[in-house]
Amino acid sequence: MPEGIFILSIDITERVQAEEALRKSQQLLEKTLASLDEAILVVDPHTRAIVACNPTVERIFGYSKEETVGRS
Repeated sequence: MPEGIFILSIDITERVQAEEALRKSQQLLEKTLASLDEAILVVDPHTRAIVACNPTVERIFGYSKEETVGRS
């Protein structure tokens, strides 16, 4: 029969703060890309697949984000 109690406590404050900063940074980037009048395509250099695009891509080329992302 086990005796005693083991308690482990980890402070994740820094991790939570870093995740929040990353989320805010991603939101700022998305707002910035959405505000541009130029079509922006973000391409993975290894696979040459489109990983992101802004709304101007749809307006200029007629392809939605869902149709564009993942294509090469």
